[in-house]
Amino acid sequence: MSALTGCQTMQGWLNTESEAPIAGSNQTPESNADRALRSSEHATAIALERARAYAQGRADAYFADPAKNDVDTPSQATMRTLERKKARPAGNPLELINPTIADARVELSADLRGAYRASVKEDDDPEIFTGNFSSKPGTELVVFKPGKEVVVYSKDSRIARLPLSGDAAPEAFAELGLELDPSGVQAVDIVQDNTLQLLTHRRMPTEDGTFAYKVSVLKVIGPFIGEVFSHTLATSETEDGPLTRVGTYEFLRGEDHRDIRWIPADDNGEWQTDQAVVLKWNQWEGMYRVPAPPAAAPKRNQIQVSENSAPHTPTKATLPTSAALSPRYLSTNPG
Repeated sequence: MSALTGCQTMQGWLNTESEAPIAGSNQTPESNADRALRSSEHATAIALERARAYAQGRADAYFADPAKNDVDTPSQATMRTLERKKARPAGNPLELINPTIADARVELSADLRGAYRASVKEDDDPEIFTGNFSSKPGTELVVFKPGKEVVVYSKDSRIARLPLSGDAAPEAFAELGLELDPSGVQAVDIVQDNTLQLLTHRRMPTEDGTFAYKVSVLKVIGPFIGEVFSHTLATSETEDGPLTRVGTYEFLRGEDHRDIRWIPADDNGEWQTDQAVVLKWNQWEGMYRVPAPPAAAPKRNQIQVSENSAPHTPTKATLPTSAALSPRYLSTNPG
């Protein structure tokens, strides 16, 4: 074999992935540099589209590569799921929304009662909801008994229960400008974790004999039902007495979850919009609250003292002794 033939053979091995020119055309094989440039431009275009979608708050911020039609591997499927979970609700985070899920309210039939083995009496006059109210797979049955309790059932067992007090008082809440279901409870989708919550409005007696008109959001957290948001909207001296406004609320679209804007009222019942605060879902505390500012790192060579710390009080062990305080003299006695 000649040297020229050997070089041609080696060159053929190295170019096995290059496209051969089509006979009768002017096309030439694509070089490695051209392929790298084309791949880089393609990846850049996808990245820019993702960034643009994220900046616009679009929920479909995940874009598959149209050049790939093969089946996702497990790792690709996992990444796709994570991307969907990171997708934020579309629209302006400060946009007012109505989170009510009307389809969750149902009538309690014999079949539904038997499927969940729910304990409901005829005189309970309950409000019934179905849907995914807990983190467990499947749907649950929620039985809301006004002034008594709320119970969540799965098809296997009772998940959680919370005693309730108060009554609906729809006329009073209508006076506050709230258009509510007469039952005072509705299913909502506020915490965006693939579960539903309950929004309740109740007139409740207080310890001092007056009445408070409260709004609450109830959420199933493990084997419990937590009151993750609760505020007093108004008060009255008697059960049917005139209302004194305390504040009102609004639901905002938010980012990762729906936000709640609380607007206080002054002594005349006027809304103080300049003093409104936005409460966000705190997953670690399991409640809506005003976000706390991030903790600052302590300054170097400076003792950090908490505002709640008690002042330092010297103890007997730390006080200097009289011998330490008195001057010391050298003895001149040779003995």
